Amino acid sequence: LKVEWRGVSLPIPTTIWRSIGYSYNTFVVETFLSEMAYAAGADSVEYRMGLLRTNPRLKHCLEKVRDLANWDSSNKHQGVATYNFGRTQVAVIVEITGSNIEDFKMDKAWCVVDCGIAVNPDSVKAQIEGGIVDGLSAALYGGLSIRDNAIQQSNFHDYQLLRINETPLIQVEIIPSLESPSGIGEAGLPVAAPALANALFSLTGKRTYRLPIKGDLSR
Repeated sequence: LKVEWRGVSLPIPTTIWRSIGYSYNTFVVETFLSEMAYAAGADSVEYRMGLLRTNPRLKHCLEKVRDLANWDSSNKHQGVATYNFGRTQVAVIVEITGSNIEDFKMDKAWCVVDCGIAVNPDSVKAQIEGGIVDGLSAALYGGLSIRDNAIQQSNFHDYQLLRINETPLIQVEIIPSLESPSGIGEAGLPVAAPALANALFSLTGKRTYRLPIKGDLSR
C-alpha cells in the first residue's frame, strides 16, 4: 500500500463540502471496487462481502440492502456502494431505468445504516434522505464554470438541484444496535454518486470517471 499527498495551488479558493473528503474519495473507491469485481467476473455485492470479513456491521448493512433491493434480479439496472464513516456504516443501492445516459430515470434508492443506538430514528432517516438528494444532485448537475476569476453560477436557477419529479423513492432502514450512537449528518451523501455511477454502467456498459454526469460545462 502506497499513499501520497501532494498540494496543488489553485487560482480559485476552495473549502469543505458536506461529508468533507469522504464525498469524492468514496466515489473513487466504490466505483473502482465495482470495476474490479466486473474484471474478476464477480458480483459487485458478493465481491464486497469478501472484503468485509473484519467489518461485520457494514457487511450486515450490505446484506440487508441487497435483500431490500432484490439485487439478484437480472432485469434491473442497479448500482451499489458502501461507506464506513468512522463508526457509522452505510450501504446503498440505486436503481435506474432508461436506454442511455441522456434519458435515464432514477427510480429508487435503498439505504441501510448502522449508527449505533438511533436516539431519534426519524431524524436519522431525514438526514440520510437529505444526504442522498445532495449527493445525487451533485453527481448529476454540480458543475461550475469559472470566467474572469469568478464562479459564473449564482443561485439555484443556474446551479441545479434535483427536482421532486427527478428524485427517486428513498427507503431507509436502520439496523437495531446497542453500540454507542455515532454521527449521521454526513453519512448519506458519499454513497449516492458511486451507486448511481455503478448503476449507469449496468445500463450503458460505460464507466463514469468524471462528475457531474449532466452538468459538466467543460464537455
